[in-house]
Amino acid sequence: MALAGRWAKADDRVLLVDADAAGSRLADRLGAIVGADYSPAERGLPSLIVARQHLTLGLLAEHCYALSASAGSLWGLFGPRNPHGARYAAGWLAERADALMTIGRTRRVVVTGRLAHDDSTLAPLMSIAPVVTVLSPLTTLEEAKELLSLCRSTGMMQFDRAQRLLLIEGACPLDDEEVRLESGLRVAAELPAIDDERVLRMHSGRRDRAFSGAIDKCAARIAALLDLHNGDAASDGALADADGDADRDVGRDSALDVVAAAGNGIQPNADGRVSAIHGGD
Repeated sequence: MALAGRWAKADDRVLLVDADAAGSRLADRLGAIVGADYSPAERGLPSLIVARQHLTLGLLAEHCYALSASAGSLWGLFGPRNPHGARYAAGWLAERADALMTIGRTRRVVVTGRLAHDDSTLAPLMSIAPVVTVLSPLTTLEEAKELLSLCRSTGMMQFDRAQRLLLIEGACPLDDEEVRLESGLRVAAELPAIDDERVLRMHSGRRDRAFSGAIDKCAARIAALLDLHNGDAASDGALADADGDADRDVGRDSALDVVAAAGNGIQPNADGRVSAIHGGD
């Protein structure tokens, strides 16, 4: 949500898709905070599935909520609350990964969903992602090993073309290289803890400066990878350059970033969440 909001504020056109296979309360929580009704039954993945039409940007516009003041800059497409319906909806969306890549040529697409052990529902989305970003608290090497086990069980680690980044929630005493060796993930940034409500409101005050800086750093690294994406791994130098260039454009090629959170904190649930980001014009 924070990454989607960051890009929307930078005048990008963003589609946030909540595809939590275990059932999500993101629409309820966001609606309660901003005083709006974001019922997925009215507009969302359930109504989109019922429409039984080819997935296009025009069709999505009919099933999304506007989440920002700027006209059309941030759309929200929310998944079902019920776990059974949520799993079906996530699988339905994953089967249309190629269509999302096409839509990503004109609007940045951020698909979120939890990761759980031995659940490969979202694997088709991750299989075409040039970037996979994991959000997780991490304080010990043992936790890093457990995170690697989780990622492997979902099928995430089998896709060699994807750059796998880690956004650490909270402080981490470990060296970035230690984390990479034990988890298989490259550290993108450390994300300071912040109140859920402020994240969902997408506020950025003085108290949130460190949080916003970490989001900008992660967004810039993703942007660098999307810019350089040609089927090969981006260089360390390109990622280092991105650290000081948080406002760079992401280029015009379609791309997908998957962000999986493996802890609670700013995410609605304690299990992993996944986001897919397609770079738009």
